[in-house]
Parts: sequence; C-alpha cells; structure tokens
Amino acid sequence: MSKFTMMVLPEQDAINLWDSTIWPLLAPAVMLSNGESTEASLKQRVKLKDVAVVLAMFAGEPKLAFTLEVVEYDSGLRALFLPFISGDGIAELLADCFEELKQIARQSDCTEIRGMSVRHGWMRILKPMGWEPVHEIIKCNVEATP
Repeated sequence: MSKFTMMVLPEQDAINLWDSTIWPLLAPAVMLSNGESTEASLKQRVKLKDVAVVLAMFAGEPKLAFTLEVVEYDSGLRALFLPFISGDGIAELLADCFEELKQIARQSDCTEIRGMSVRHGWMRILKPMGWEPVHEIIKCNVEATP
C-alpha cells in the first residue's frame, strides 16, 4: 500500500491552491529550469490546461507537487512528461506511485513517461524502475562564444 495519495487537481483547484500550496512546493524545481519557465508562465499553462498539477499527500499533508503534460512528437510518439517535481519524498513517491503514473500514461495513450533530471545521481534511484537517459541537453551562451 502506498504511503502517498496522489491527486490530479482540476485546473481551478490548482489555481486556488497556487499561492498557499502549489507554488511553494514547485518553486525549487522551476528555479532550476535555467530560465525556461517562470511562476507566471507555469501558472498560465495550468490555467490553459496545457499542464496538470498533481499534489502528493502524506498523512493528509501536501508533501510534493509535480506537473504532467502529454507531449506528442512529430513521429507520433506520445509521452507523459513530468517537467517539474519538487518537495519531500520524491524517491519514495516514485517507488510507491509508479504504477499509478503508468496508468495515467496508458489512459493518455502514451507509451512512455519522460522527465528531466537536473542531477545525475537520480539515475541510481530511477534505473531499477526502468528509466534510462534519452537525451542530454547542452547549451552555449551566444554572448560568451569566442
């Protein structure tokens, strides 16, 4: 039995809980996005229903939050993407609730679950669950180019 209870929040519930619960949990992950996302842009995407917010509760208290979106690639591949996940107990949540995430992916006609890991150490935890690296994102600042 899972220690966590996952709730995919209806858009309006996510917006209503944004300042008190959702943003304080998601902020650390968004801050690690290298400028790719902001609080305002993420909140707008929630309002537009481009992304869903999942709240994970432990003993009735919100412990972590993450976002879900279905990404369809040019090839037709559909993946359930978890761009932001932050809070206490991420490793435990993934271990406890991975089957639920796979079910959400199946219901969304996705054949994969994808996410980004900003720390390579996460692969030690994720690899036994079937995760594997797909890409490594690199960048070059055009102002710093010789």
